[in-house]
Amino acid sequence: MPFWREALRLVERTYGVDYYSHFETSYSLANSLAGFDAGRAEAIAISDDLLARWTGKPEIARLYASLVALRCRLHLAAGEREKATALAKVALARPETAGDSEGQARLKAIAAGR
Repeated sequence: MPFWREALRLVERTYGVDYYSHFETSYSLANSLAGFDAGRAEAIAISDDLLARWTGKPEIARLYASLVALRCRLHLAAGEREKATALAKVALARPETAGDSEGQARLKAIAAGR
């Protein structure tokens, strides 16, 4: 995690938070944090921020479904199956999910209750 935090700090300092590399590095940090109980709250905050700021932007199409699937996994880890299923179904209806076949497969599984 220290690597992702330092990379994020450098990208933010150099290019700002609206730069694609900031999105990608933030996503990687959140994905890493999600694997640890102590990191889930931060992963939730990062993924929610990314979804709020980047949904609908074509430059994240290759990772959009994976980002939503990450947020769904965080809902599931918190025991919020209904929220995860609903979010997955909504995301699958969005055109942004088409560019991310791996994430799309994860969303389909979550939407189906698996």
